[in-house]
Amino acid sequence: MEKNIVNLVLLGLFIFLLGTCLCLAEEMEWQDIGRGISGVKSVLIDPQDVRIIYVGSSDGVFKSEDAGASWRRVFSLGIGHKDVNLLLFNPSTRSRLYAATSQGFFCSDDAGEHWRWIFLGKDPVEKECTAAAILSSDIFLGTKKGLFVSRDKGRSWYKATDQIGDTVILAISYYDMRPDDIYVATLHGAFKTHDAGKSWEKIFGVHPVENGNNGEEEKVDQDKKERFSGIRHICVDPEHPHDIYLATDDGVALSKDKGKTWSAMTSFGLLHREVKYILVTSAIYAVTKSGIFEFRQERWHELSLGLIAGDINSI
Repeated sequence: MEKNIVNLVLLGLFIFLLGTCLCLAEEMEWQDIGRGISGVKSVLIDPQDVRIIYVGSSDGVFKSEDAGASWRRVFSLGIGHKDVNLLLFNPSTRSRLYAATSQGFFCSDDAGEHWRWIFLGKDPVEKECTAAAILSSDIFLGTKKGLFVSRDKGRSWYKATDQIGDTVILAISYYDMRPDDIYVATLHGAFKTHDAGKSWEKIFGVHPVENGNNGEEEKVDQDKKERFSGIRHICVDPEHPHDIYLATDDGVALSKDKGKTWSAMTSFGLLHREVKYILVTSAIYAVTKSGIFEFRQERWHELSLGLIAGDINSI
């Protein structure tokens, strides 16, 4: 059984219930609640009832109503390479769910019991949905072939223009009180819109000149020959929405002015600089190939000691 599964649900529960995880790594006990589910990519916890958990996996969507004691499959994409990459709630009603999958974008109106297709790309690359943001009526959908936008809750779609419409989308983040400001991490850099997707600007790229950092803090080293940006994930701080965090192959980059300038956070405490996922609640969490880390007291502290996991996808 693959251990990268729903081990991570436990940390998700800690973060949701406590706001911040204050326990030291050696005090944290990990429990496998996957019950044999493999290839989990996404975990979604009901904000009003933490006993209800959804996981997206290579075998479909599973739902638990008893905090992981038992699971049942509520959605399947069939046999083959058909991953459920991301699960999201509609911000207005928790009974409406969305699933970004390798076979398109799906919606459920009854807490996962029935699903319908709302986006199917023109080819296998375009239908690989990798990221999404659900606003009141707008949906921003990331695929391996660009960003798509719906202004009518998924009934119709158009493709974003310029580079963001023709690159691999990795993650989308926004602050719910300022939904016009949306941040997107892509294979070729990070982009921002201040007008709900009508226009986009690149705020982080491959070369240092693109990042406008003239400060005295440690600068992000991007002076490399690789074609791609090395970005893995992006997250807006919900308590300080001017602060934007980027998980990159060379640590965590931080902007405190909505992406105008960037500096590198210290990597002290991280066993590897390659960060593939970043989560900001009332605390800052990072996932590397070495485990899960929390940033406090000006350094990173490992939270995953004792966790047996082949690969941690998200928290």
